[in-house]
Amino acid sequence: MNEPVVIGILQNIAVLFALSIVFEYFKAAHSKERKFATSAFIGLLLGGICILLMLTPWIYIPGITFDTRSILLSVSGLFFGAIPTLIAMLIAAIYRIYVGGTGVYMGLAVIISSGFIGILWKKYLFKLKYENSTISLLSMGLVVHTTMLACTLLLPVGTIWTTLKVIALPVLVFYPIGSLLLGKLLLRQSLNWETKSALKDSEKKYRTLFSSMNEGFALHELIFDSAGKAIDYTIMDVNPAFETILGIKKKMVVGKASKIAYQVSEPPYFSRYSEVANGGNSIIFQDYFEPMDKHFLVSVFSPSKGKFATLFSDVTELRKMEAEVQREQELLSVIFDNLEEGIVVCDENGILKRFNESTRRFHGLPEKPIPANKWADYYDLYMPDGKTPMKKEDIPLFRALYEGEVKNAELTIIPKNSEPLSFIANGRKMVDNKGVTIGAVATMHNITEKKKIEAKLKDYQQNLEKLVENRTTELEEQTQKLRDSQTALTYLLEDVNESREQLKSVNKQLENSNIGLDSFTYSVSHDLRAPLRAMQGLSKALLEDYSEVLDDLGKNYSQRIVASAEQMDKLIMDLLQYSRLSRVEIALDVIEIVPIIDKVIKLLRDEIKKKDAKIIIKTKLPAVKGNQTMLEQPILNLIENALKFTEPGKKPVVEIWHEETDNQLSIFIKDNGIGIPQEYHEKIFKVLERLHGVEAYPGTGIGLSIVKKCIERIGGTVELHSEENKGSTFILKLKKS
Repeated sequence: MNEPVVIGILQNIAVLFALSIVFEYFKAAHSKERKFATSAFIGLLLGGICILLMLTPWIYIPGITFDTRSILLSVSGLFFGAIPTLIAMLIAAIYRIYVGGTGVYMGLAVIISSGFIGILWKKYLFKLKYENSTISLLSMGLVVHTTMLACTLLLPVGTIWTTLKVIALPVLVFYPIGSLLLGKLLLRQSLNWETKSALKDSEKKYRTLFSSMNEGFALHELIFDSAGKAIDYTIMDVNPAFETILGIKKKMVVGKASKIAYQVSEPPYFSRYSEVANGGNSIIFQDYFEPMDKHFLVSVFSPSKGKFATLFSDVTELRKMEAEVQREQELLSVIFDNLEEGIVVCDENGILKRFNESTRRFHGLPEKPIPANKWADYYDLYMPDGKTPMKKEDIPLFRALYEGEVKNAELTIIPKNSEPLSFIANGRKMVDNKGVTIGAVATMHNITEKKKIEAKLKDYQQNLEKLVENRTTELEEQTQKLRDSQTALTYLLEDVNESREQLKSVNKQLENSNIGLDSFTYSVSHDLRAPLRAMQGLSKALLEDYSEVLDDLGKNYSQRIVASAEQMDKLIMDLLQYSRLSRVEIALDVIEIVPIIDKVIKLLRDEIKKKDAKIIIKTKLPAVKGNQTMLEQPILNLIENALKFTEPGKKPVVEIWHEETDNQLSIFIKDNGIGIPQEYHEKIFKVLERLHGVEAYPGTGIGLSIVKKCIERIGGTVELHSEENKGSTFILKLKKS
């Protein structure tokens, strides 16, 4: 390689880099907003740099010189854009023409091609990211200087080849590297300048926010004694809102310890502040500051160890308003709970939110945040006939939420272990001041006594009609006796009337029998269970109060009495439930199985968790034709049995799936329990039949009887497939919906 060529190139590149540093100071002194005048000035400066570069070239032969203007113009196009670069190209071209020589056309071509390649590279191929810029800058350098070598074709023919042999290697080695290094330098300087500019903008915004914010702000630093223990804190800076809220001038507190600034004996909230300043988590608290007789909401954080900042606002008036609102709410709550009419409230999503005391008394249950589709089932809501369970769309509160208003809607509540109650309900949707729905409220007026009076009046009317009918019949009979010509048809009519009266009498007797059966059921529920509860209570009291007196045998006897009483109480309740199944009115409807299983799993959640059991639903269960209660109880009993009748230490697994035929749906409930021998398959469905002692597996022996009775009441059947120690599969065959 020609040594003067290399020295000339390196010298030119050094001048270029020195000038680029001077230019950086100029760039940093101007705004980011690139107006035309500024762009023109930059172009003039770049043009001047080009002239300086051309004044220090290496000369191949007179008229043919080489310098690094190609690097400057391409990098100019890349970093400064079209206007400055075009101006610099024009200045460089004019000066090159002025210099003249045989290489003037090549020089002009290099100027034009270098500038335009830089401009186009900026527009289409280059992104201002330092980490990913090496390949792009080096590639641009190669393209620019390959083009520069191609421009030698504009030299006189006799000098092209000799020129290429001299300049090709240094141009392709040093010039692209020069483009890369200059580009990297300018890119680094540009990014640094933008970072500094962003920091200045950020600081300006911070100061603006600091001065204009409504909350008080203060920066503090802990003060330590000679032993290194924090004893106070200095107030380093405050914002104008600090002065407004506390009524203290900035000059009176900045640079002073808190005890002096606030004129108190102890630093306010020192333990909290010092904990945060020493590396603790940020905290927010609300407290009363006695020296100023104000309540403050304070947020504390630490910008660095030993320092902390507080952001606070005066909430004294807010606290007064909250106290006033609290008093009003308490007053309204007292009024709300002392109204005779029931009041029910839900939110905009149909979630039950509040009852008053009258409503709790009507239902015998407290309010529970449940969705509308569970109201009727959980709170025993029925249509006015007292038999048909209410659908969600019929419930007055739900109608009020979605229809806007409900008037004089009738419903019946049948609380557990209580008489049915009849109500007239009115409801209205609640909206805020913007017209947005926030919920609904419904009132319930108890008309049970009115209904009873109406029923009695109806009975009196029917009895009167019956008396008139009887008198009329007697008159007709007397008239018929007077008529000798009465035909056989008249006698037949008399027989029919007599049969009707007999039928009425039989119906009356049946009604009396049902009333007697209900009385007996109540007697069993009340009179038999009362002594059992007494036995339980006394036995437990004996164990608790005389445990030190009783020996182990006595304690064992007492515990067995408690267990036997509990077993007897459960047996009575199961028998009552079984007896009611034959008499209760059944209304068939389309029932979804999945919600029933979900409800059962929730009821048995503790037992499932205790035994680490798994409930697996293998198919998507469809709806069936049946009754909610008559399906829920069998599924509950079968899953409960599956959890109960499992060998000790074995985790219960219950699988549920279905199969369909043309008119029938079969629900399979399979367990991995102890199984049932074939000879007992019929026996276990009978009342009080047990295969194991209470000590081994607790129960009353009525559960499967209830399963069979419930399924038969809705027109279905129950089948069992089981072997001892191989689990059991119960099949509930039901009508399709």
